[in-house]
Amino acid sequence: MDILSVFVERLKEYIDERGLSVSSLAKKINTSRATVSALTNGAHLPSTEVLLSLVKLFECSADYLLGFTDNPNAVDFSKTDSFAERLKKCMTENGISEYRLRIDQNLSGSVTYRWLAGKAEPTVESLIKLKSYFGCSFDYLLGIGN
Repeated sequence: MDILSVFVERLKEYIDERGLSVSSLAKKINTSRATVSALTNGAHLPSTEVLLSLVKLFECSADYLLGFTDNPNAVDFSKTDSFAERLKKCMTENGISEYRLRIDQNLSGSVTYRWLAGKAEPTVESLIKLKSYFGCSFDYLLGIGN
């Protein structure tokens, strides 16, 4: 099963468990009904912002919601770092320079600059690549896991 299929299946399970409608979920995570409908229909993965809202609402890990683990245990949201802080930690811990990251991940200098400066969040697709590249959890990259 691919990431999108697992995400849709788990999202629908949480929606059913909580007895939510598409409209009520949209209100709870502060997004549009169309966005939630697209997610439940498997049109695309969520934005990073929507993913974090879902994880917080359902009290589960992003790694679980996206199918990287079968352990739904929630992460500790009281200890959070920004994505920029976690990216810098990952780079330091792995001895990777911004230049090396750009080359290895085929990223532009403006993208890595905005990420490291905290001016932009990566897409979920970019986070998936970074997770694999650094060998860490999705939650860790999002700043919500250890």
